[in-house]
Amino acid sequence: MIEELKQLIIHNLDVDTFLDLIGLDIADLVDLCEDQIHENYVSLLKAVE
Repeated sequence: MIEELKQLIIHNLDVDTFLDLIGLDIADLVDLCEDQIHENYVSLLKAVE
């Protein structure tokens, strides 16, 4: 049931709408992805420069 809902979310909601519905914003998402940010530090730094 959850897997089906996850697929529907992926295919039917944009990121901003999804975050609004779950009560988060981009800053919260960045905090949740801290490990991935560390792992991809160089690529992310280049992307924001």
